[in-house]
Amino acid sequence: RDALAWVLQTGEGLLLENVLLGERLPVLSGDLTIEPLQEVGIRAGVRVIVRASQNASVPPPMPFHKRSDELEKLAIMFSHGVRNPLNAIKGAVTYLNSRFNSDPELTEFTGIMIEEIGRLEQFIGGFLATSCFDQGAVLLDINVLLKKISVYTALQARVAGVDLILDYGPVRSLRANSFQVEQAILNLLNNAIAVLPQGGQVILRSDLRHRQEQTFVVLEVEDDGPGMPASKINALNDPTSEPERGRERGFGLYITREVIQSYGGLMEIDSEVGKGTLVRLLLPVADEGHAT
Repeated sequence: RDALAWVLQTGEGLLLENVLLGERLPVLSGDLTIEPLQEVGIRAGVRVIVRASQNASVPPPMPFHKRSDELEKLAIMFSHGVRNPLNAIKGAVTYLNSRFNSDPELTEFTGIMIEEIGRLEQFIGGFLATSCFDQGAVLLDINVLLKKISVYTALQARVAGVDLILDYGPVRSLRANSFQVEQAILNLLNNAIAVLPQGGQVILRSDLRHRQEQTFVVLEVEDDGPGMPASKINALNDPTSEPERGRERGFGLYITREVIQSYGGLMEIDSEVGKGTLVRLLLPVADEGHAT
């Protein structure tokens, strides 16, 4: 499904070699060629050519380093695919910023969006050159970051009929990549807004907490939505688990967990079906942090 979507989006063909085509005996494997179909310059679909071979051996489970390599290849493919629509969005937002510069609220919103698009372009460029966790860390005030996030998600929440409430507590500086932490928070916030009915509520809360002689900045995203089943919570709380394949992959929560863990932090989930969800992120404060 991912490969088909990528070909449709980019208009470029793909060759997938030695793909396992079924689990029944005799086992089938083969090569898949996926080609874009064009009609008068418009992408109209894809053609999939299957070259299967019978009685193929079942491949052993992919080792962790191999899975990481494959994930990085997919991420690079995705990054390339994002660049063109990102440029179109940047042009549209820049136009809105100049066209409606007499509206202070819209000017603030579009100004932040232009800044974020620029940072996203730098992130994609840096990722293609290295990897997403090699980006530089800076001293970061989580309350300043939350304020910015609230500005450019306010319209999204308003359209969805969801109340977005900010509850700032005393925090200290973190040493982290602000883009990565911002995306981790946005994953949680977007998940909450997506599942809430009109009249729902999301609370963004910050604070300090001490655990095992260590001080953490705590960020909580709490909603009064449908909640999550215990099986999913248990999987997410397991630091070695991976997202299941399927229609609803839930990569956002896993990405958030990986980002937080990469800084020595923790992600915790408290949820009950029908009673909402609270996701708590704990990040260790910087040694040179100060009260803000």
